[in-house]
Amino acid sequence: MAPPIAPCEEVDHLADLDLERWDASLGAHDFYASSTWLRIAADTADLPPCYLRTAYSDDQHLATLACYPMAADSPFPFCRAEFLATRFLTSCATGSGARTAASLMPALFLGGRNPAHTRIGTGGLEPGSDAERAVLDRLLTGAERAAAARGLRSVGMLYVDEDAAPLRQALTEHGYVAFPHHEAAVLTVPAGGFDAYARGAADCPLTANMRNNVRRERKRLTAAGVRYRAGGLDPAALATADRLEGWLNRKYGTFDDAAVRRLRERIAAHAGDAAGLEFADLDGRTVGSLLYFRHRDELYVRTVGFDYAATDGLPVYFGLLFYHLIERAARCGVRTVHYSVGSAEAKRRRGCRLVRQHAYVKGLAPGLHAAFADAVAAG
Repeated sequence: MAPPIAPCEEVDHLADLDLERWDASLGAHDFYASSTWLRIAADTADLPPCYLRTAYSDDQHLATLACYPMAADSPFPFCRAEFLATRFLTSCATGSGARTAASLMPALFLGGRNPAHTRIGTGGLEPGSDAERAVLDRLLTGAERAAAARGLRSVGMLYVDEDAAPLRQALTEHGYVAFPHHEAAVLTVPAGGFDAYARGAADCPLTANMRNNVRRERKRLTAAGVRYRAGGLDPAALATADRLEGWLNRKYGTFDDAAVRRLRERIAAHAGDAAGLEFADLDGRTVGSLLYFRHRDELYVRTVGFDYAATDGLPVYFGLLFYHLIERAARCGVRTVHYSVGSAEAKRRRGCRLVRQHAYVKGLAPGLHAAFADAVAAG
């Protein structure tokens, strides 16, 4: 017998949510669906988000889904369906395929607004159970209704973990078209910190060559005088991170400087002790920055920045993101570091587990779904 499921309820304002119950619906890898991030994302959204919830078992449990309308020029490109399609589907790079991909926008992005591990909060229901299938169906139906009511052209969950079988099945049953793209990097932090990591701990294995390479790089950084320090989210620290991240953005041309700056400001306003900065210093100047979130026993790397001229030839990137961060995480009781997407092979070699991410997209405008399905089939 199917469990009793309440109708899907759409809420437009965070103030109208019971955020304690919302957070209780979440599991591992779910920081970007948590109340801390919801506040930050709401303050920096280009279009107003909405929040879906449904109760089951006579209102004793809650299932949840955050939804973010994305404009065609949204400053968060990794959350735009057309951005992923044009980069991972050859058929969408030019010509009619590119026009089809562009036609997906504006769209409704489902899940926490971040590139990796988007999912639905199911309150700890047993994976694959009738209850989980029922709430997934209820919330996906509610999301499609919300997208249509806003006149959006498509709806999608763009970063579904390959091993999230029940969610992937539910999306398939709702008719979404899927394609694989990035790999998210997840590292298990050895209890012994850097020393255990460099020895090739069982839960974070390194090849013999990489163990030797890690030790050499650590020695080079120490000999060069690279030092690390924690920073708060005060204006001076944020300005330093802004300067360093600006160089990264100009090098890779992916993010809008002003949007990223505003995001950092709202993180400082809302995150409290959940966020922190780590810096790398060399010859009296700060040459690297890392902004992270701490959630339960997990740590999420959010943004980084580097003075490329000052660090030329030195592996400051790996020193800050891996060697220093692993040591700090172990001291703080963190068991998992989420490195999100990008540079997957370099992260794999340094002990990360890679989780393939899949985009699921459903066109809502007339003829769009069939056209996009054809584009995906063409690859």
